[in-house]
Amino acid sequence: MRPALSQHRCWEECWDGAVAKLTAKKVENLRAPGFHGHGEGLYLKVGTGGAKSWILRTVVHRRRRDLGLGSAAITSLAEARMKARE
Repeated sequence: MRPALSQHRCWEECWDGAVAKLTAKKVENLRAPGFHGHGEGLYLKVGTGGAKSWILRTVVHRRRRDLGLGSAAITSLAEARMKARE
């Protein structure tokens, strides 16, 4: 059975590798609230008010942790990638 359209869209936007990686242009134009995956655990979190921030999802001591890497207004995609790899 195929998932509902809204569930399918969330799957594509949230799962690493389901869609193309984010670009600077996509980051600028994204308005839909939620987590938008870039790959390698890096996500752009868009709040309901439109605020954007970079999140690194990682595992520490067998528990998932979301580490904030900064506001997307201040931190570019390239900078977020570098911070995520550190």
